[in-house]
Amino acid sequence: MLKKWLSSKAATPKIILGALLFSVPIIVLPYDKNLLLYGLYSWLLIGIYFFISSRLVKDDEKILTYLTDVAAGNLVVSSELGKQTTSIIFSYSEKISHIAHSLSKGSDLSTKDAYDYEGFLRNHKGIKRIFITDETGQQIYNSAVTDPKKLLFNGDRSYFKNAEKTGKPQVSNCTFSKRENRLAIIVAAPYQRNARFNGIVAATVDLIEISPASEKKQNIVLGTIQVLNGLLRNIKGISSKAKSSAETLAMSSQKASDTVDEVSKAIDEIAEGACAQATDTDHASQTASKLSTVFEEMDGKASEMNRFSEKIIGEKEQGEVAIKQLKEKSELAESTNDSVEKAISDLDKNTQSISSILDSISSIAVQTNLLALNASIEAARAGEQGKGFAVVAEEIRKLAEESSEATDQIRNITTAIIYGSGQTVETMKKAKQISSEQKNAVENMEKSFNEISTSISGITKGIQSIKDSSRDLSFVVSDIVKTMTNISAVSEESAATSEEVNASMHQQSSAIDEIASEAESLNALSVKLNDELGKFKV
Repeated sequence: MLKKWLSSKAATPKIILGALLFSVPIIVLPYDKNLLLYGLYSWLLIGIYFFISSRLVKDDEKILTYLTDVAAGNLVVSSELGKQTTSIIFSYSEKISHIAHSLSKGSDLSTKDAYDYEGFLRNHKGIKRIFITDETGQQIYNSAVTDPKKLLFNGDRSYFKNAEKTGKPQVSNCTFSKRENRLAIIVAAPYQRNARFNGIVAATVDLIEISPASEKKQNIVLGTIQVLNGLLRNIKGISSKAKSSAETLAMSSQKASDTVDEVSKAIDEIAEGACAQATDTDHASQTASKLSTVFEEMDGKASEMNRFSEKIIGEKEQGEVAIKQLKEKSELAESTNDSVEKAISDLDKNTQSISSILDSISSIAVQTNLLALNASIEAARAGEQGKGFAVVAEEIRKLAEESSEATDQIRNITTAIIYGSGQTVETMKKAKQISSEQKNAVENMEKSFNEISTSISGITKGIQSIKDSSRDLSFVVSDIVKTMTNISAVSEESAATSEEVNASMHQQSSAIDEIASEAESLNALSVKLNDELGKFKV
């Protein structure tokens, strides 16, 4: 029964396609184990073969022709899908273009406000997902992806580049979608913002699902051939890169070998330099130790200067208190002088008034004395009857004379007072001038003390800064001494290590020679693989 099936026409295309698919891993695997991945792809295609073989019909001569060409290594066969399928894809392309046009006017492309993507998917059989990219090709929306971190980058796909370049809708070649595990075609249309390319709107179309029954087998075979074509193109590209890499590796190995020799010589020089460096470092360490001692002495002197400055600050503060008290006393004395000057001025005025009053009293006494004299004369004329009046007149005359004498005494006293007050006023004026000069001197002294205080504060800060700096420098020098000691030890170790490295470099040189030999072998295998792949027309 198996023999009968093998001799039938229905079995012929299956045998040819199966032989082709099985031959891919047989051709690829012997040349390089790193190409095992492509062998696995081939075994994946074997699965596709069983999927296709179940749908082949006995009398499908057209498909038989395709498979015969493929078996002969000719993958440049007609890639046109069925007319009805092509018409469906074209209609889907127009609808995606319509979405792209509407998005050009929208805002947030990834929301239902921009477009009802879910409704579109429900109403269009065979479209499995819709995705949108930005101008770089990074997806910003995918109807089948909920995690934004899993959005793919499509900027390196040909349909994206062609859409950006031409500004027109694009239909990709048939590909094998890993996510849907099916043959698929991508229809994409560019959308614009402000008259410039802003990305694409694209849909993944299931080729099998949209194919009418009459075209399904043809589309499966042609889609598979397109996938094989792309796979072989990728293998050729990688093979060429492997050949180029092998040649580059051979050249690099030669350069590395030359470099190893130069490095070996340099290491010898480094070893000699390390020994000299150890000696110089030891000398520098001793010098740094002396410098550390100097900085410690500077720190001690700075501490002593700081104590003196603190003492000066205390005395300065006492001086400021004394100046403040002197200023207050000076202001009080000035105020007292003003009060005394005013009192003396008032006294002089009152004394002048007393003098005027004395003149009046003196005049009255003179008149009273004259009246008393006249009264005495009249009393003498009156005789015995005027004796009593004469006694009174005499007493009045005596009082007038006494008043005149008292007035003269008072006048002498007021004259002395006026003279004394005049001298006192002059003395007060001089005292006021001296007080003013003293006030100015106190103010100048206060300013000088303030300036001295500022200078002392600056000196104190400078001394403290010197102290801090000398302490910091002492720490730095201490670290330098430690570092120098470590460097000296490292230099000695470096000299010993350099000898070990030199020996390792010789071993590395031998290993590089082996790599160069392997690179030549890899180059030969790449050439042979390219020859074998050249048997396929793609």
